[in-house]
Amino acid sequence: LAGPAAPVGLGHEAAHLGRAAAPLAPALRLRLGRVPLTSPTAARLATPLLTAIRAIGDKEAVPELIRLLSGAPDGLGARDAVTGQVIETLAELGAAAQTAPLLRRLLHTRHAATAAGALWLADGDATAVLPVLLRELGRDDPDARRAAARQLARLGPAARPALPGLRRLARSGPVRERIPAACAL
Repeated sequence: LAGPAAPVGLGHEAAHLGRAAAPLAPALRLRLGRVPLTSPTAARLATPLLTAIRAIGDKEAVPELIRLLSGAPDGLGARDAVTGQVIETLAELGAAAQTAPLLRRLLHTRHAATAAGALWLADGDATAVLPVLLRELGRDDPDARRAAARQLARLGPAARPALPGLRRLARSGPVRERIPAACAL
């Protein structure tokens, strides 16, 4: 962690260490807080740190995660590749409720399905997230359909209105789309 960039495999190593990696948390937060939001290397720098924070389960990293999601001029959160990881990390840490306003703004971006899934975990309100997930499931974008199917699986019985779309997706198309749809069913 003392080098110019965190090692790419840092998160995986932290996962293998389990609770023994907890002493790394302050250094991970410090490094994550120093990721330059306007830099084209922001995602590359943040990804191993995010993976490690998730592996450790460091709830104290929420301010740094919020900074990544909302702090960049013109919205790193809405366009950068790291956004999905930040949203998933917030959800896994149980911090989606405190970031709900940010997540709602992402419901109209390419991260809509992931944001909807995090909102579902935060408040369990299917009426707020189901329309977004149904929209994403019907899009022409395979990544959007896959993400929507994964998030619909989390909703369980509340996702019943998505059954026809999930069945269609599970029967046709590339395997990368059929598997998440089948799992959701």
